[in-house]
Amino acid sequence: MQDNSATKSNHRHVAELCKKARFFLKEKKFNSAIEFFQKALEHEENNVYALTGLGDVERTRQNFKEAVDYYQRVIDVENNNLFALRGLGDSLRGAREYQPAIHAWEKYLAQRPDDVHVLTRIADAYKQLENFDISEKIYIRSIALNPRDVYSIMGLADLYHKTHRADEAILYYDKVLEISGNYVHVLTMVGNLYREKKEFEKARSYYERTLELDENNAYALFGLGNIYRWERDYQKAIQVWEKILLHQEGTDTMLARLADAYQNVGRIEDAEKTYSDILKQGYHRDALIGQTKLLISQGKDSEALDGYRKHLKNNEQDGQVIDEFGLFLSNLGCTDPLRSSFLKTKELFGENSIAGLAITAFLNQMDNAH
Repeated sequence: MQDNSATKSNHRHVAELCKKARFFLKEKKFNSAIEFFQKALEHEENNVYALTGLGDVERTRQNFKEAVDYYQRVIDVENNNLFALRGLGDSLRGAREYQPAIHAWEKYLAQRPDDVHVLTRIADAYKQLENFDISEKIYIRSIALNPRDVYSIMGLADLYHKTHRADEAILYYDKVLEISGNYVHVLTMVGNLYREKKEFEKARSYYERTLELDENNAYALFGLGNIYRWERDYQKAIQVWEKILLHQEGTDTMLARLADAYQNVGRIEDAEKTYSDILKQGYHRDALIGQTKLLISQGKDSEALDGYRKHLKNNEQDGQVIDEFGLFLSNLGCTDPLRSSFLKTKELFGENSIAGLAITAFLNQMDNAH
């Protein structure tokens, strides 16, 4: 009787230690939580509550390897412990070990097959593994169980987005908006999808909805500027892109398009400076090509030729620029200084390179003409 009483007293003490540890974990006082869980293990070395708690601490701190070890100790004691299986899967996912994570979650689902949250985690993991067919089926199953689960719907929308199924992606992103209101990042993604589909009025409406919520949202401003650029309304494109620069530096791609817009409205100094600022950071295709075209328009043929050289050195197989380069050569005519420059360009890329062959054909054509 005394032994039984002592055992019960020990269990109560361990339970109290775990309760205090859980309180500290909830308060994110991790060292205190670890201290009390460890004290519990001093009394019961295989106590599943303490081991699971330590796994939860390490998972929360993103120490995923240590978390996996604690959860695995629980599973060694209780093979089907739900909390440990779920935590194990989450920790393996954190360590980007997606297939073992799926295995742990599937053992969990064997006991709770309709847990939407875990189904979504499995679908996410299959998506990371690019097994899109299985991922899609699991998302659809999860949504059938809970048609208003935002995480499953968002996950499926993202899958369709990644696999270039724009219409399906838009359909499910819109479901997220219906359930959860105006998520700014979802609005901009739908706007971008419509813009890629060249449905510009629909794209504009999503960007404008975004800007009603966040007037300085760079993604919406960038997308809206691209619509104006496509419509050749360069002044409006400049207006919205310059608004981005009031709050951040802007991406090189945006700045290159802004420079192009400056050039189209005659703000040549602004275009020159913007191209130059981008290229100081290193090679950038659109900026270098834009700058080269600006030099051509200014009659600076030697500098333009140098621009094409720099581009082709970085991307010799750019068919669009090869065509532009050929047209540029044809428009220049053939003089002795230019012949020397062309030969140097051919030497730079090689006799049998695309650029080299284009120059050889051009020089032969000019020689035959004379």
